[in-house]
Amino acid sequence: MSFSLSLEELNHLYERLSPEERDELLQGLLIAAPRGGGAMVKVLEDTMLCHATEELLEGPLEADEAGS
Repeated sequence: MSFSLSLEELNHLYERLSPEERDELLQGLLIAAPRGGGAMVKVLEDTMLCHATEELLEGPLEADEAGS
């Protein structure tokens, strides 16, 4: 099975994370590393999914607040 994350996706994630979140991600990757690359990709994908969801939720919420 081949796993692939684009450099653009990883850069966007890195820029979005605070220093504390970057530290948590690194710890998660270090924990996943002994299980292999697939486990590390899963950690990255999960983190990216969480932040993408936050970005989607922030947009409409900000627009609704401005209209109220």
